[in-house]
Amino acid sequence: MSGGPVFACTAQLASFGPIVVHIYPKDDGHVRLALLDPAHPDEVVMTDSTDGSLLHAYERVDCMTHVFGAAIYNINRQMLDVSLTFGSEAEADKFARTIFSRFTGGADESKTWMYPTKCGTLQKASGCVDRHQNRWFLFQRNCWLSYWKSPRDQLPLGVIDWRSVRRVGVPGMVLDKPGDFEIEVQRGTSGTRVYQLRAKNSDAAAGWIDVLTSRPLADIPEPAQEEVGGVEAPLVAAAAASPAERGAWRPVFGVPLDTLLTIEERQGSVPTIVAVVVNLIAAEAASCTAQLFDGRGSPSFVFAAKATMEAGNNPAGVFDSCPDKLRVAGSLLLKFLYELPDPVCTDARALAFLSAATAPSPVESLREIVDDLPECASTLLQYLVAFLKLVAQHQDENGLTPHALAAAVGPAIFRELSVLAAPQHSDAATAVLTLLMSESDAIWSSSPALVQMPAFQNLTWKLLLVGRLL
Repeated sequence: MSGGPVFACTAQLASFGPIVVHIYPKDDGHVRLALLDPAHPDEVVMTDSTDGSLLHAYERVDCMTHVFGAAIYNINRQMLDVSLTFGSEAEADKFARTIFSRFTGGADESKTWMYPTKCGTLQKASGCVDRHQNRWFLFQRNCWLSYWKSPRDQLPLGVIDWRSVRRVGVPGMVLDKPGDFEIEVQRGTSGTRVYQLRAKNSDAAAGWIDVLTSRPLADIPEPAQEEVGGVEAPLVAAAAASPAERGAWRPVFGVPLDTLLTIEERQGSVPTIVAVVVNLIAAEAASCTAQLFDGRGSPSFVFAAKATMEAGNNPAGVFDSCPDKLRVAGSLLLKFLYELPDPVCTDARALAFLSAATAPSPVESLREIVDDLPECASTLLQYLVAFLKLVAQHQDENGLTPHALAAAVGPAIFRELSVLAAPQHSDAATAVLTLLMSESDAIWSSSPALVQMPAFQNLTWKLLLVGRLL
């Protein structure tokens, strides 16, 4: 093997004894695991790679033990499970971080909740009756369950945010086969979705259910705050460089807003995808058309931009290659807002927003509700209102009046209002957003802070002062 190992330590290999563990880098972020006999350093007991069969089955049994699926041992040519027990939890964590670095974006030792605890191949039911397709599943503790065609792929086919999971268990239908189990997921305000999965047998299904339900469905831990002289130091509003520079996949759509900001290290700011779309449309606001937010941008380009951002790359090339780039950008923003598990107005305050629109003092009511919003939701709402006001300033050129913009974007921001409003208030979302745009100076007591544009490879973004838009 060319070059030195990126990880080396000793461990106990079941059915063998003490072993030397080496991990070598390969192309495209993959790594090769090599187990060496300490008594004969040149003798390789077992070797396999993450783009080979190493990850066809894996589970972290406890804090110090990793078990991989059956592999061929070079010494006696037997097919045995690879069970490695390390001397300390720190070594076991570092091993997991190195093996799965391609799938975790290089997560450091402080983000153990991103380390996978199980992966393997399951059959996933498709839209057709009794049709199942092989998919490779990767479960990251207290984080998300993603499914891929194979570990060799650059991006997953889909992801299940673990905070939206409501139930994991065996189906109740008599006709289900051994090994079947299902995951029920809450999909914002549109009800639930059930993922029907099939393992090779009932024992394998039970193993998946145990892992998926053995840990509490807790949120990603909040960033720790350092104390200086007994006083808590404030959190940095925005990171100097976005993790998008890492070029590794991370979820963007269907992730809770506070979780996404934590992943992107942009607390106090807005998600990268929102900043990208606003930066593009704001620069060409006068060139927009009345169809900017009709949600009918070219689907292939919308999904290409989505996949590019999830890969941590700059989507400018995708936008530049499509004939209706502004419409595609508008559709991408709407898709992001509609797929937030909790809408920008939040489920808990949807009725309050609805009541405020018809209150005797609507501005005062809206100010109180906005002040009560979580910081991440309030910041995003203020930013979107400022952006829409900028677009409306060019209504003579683009035909997008404040009411037209509110009618197009309001149902996505105040998603619950479309469900909760009575027939006579069918335009409640539009009315609320129109009021926020016209009275923004009175509703928000201070101007938004500088919003830092995302930092991508080979590109420097300018800072956009949102205050000038209000």
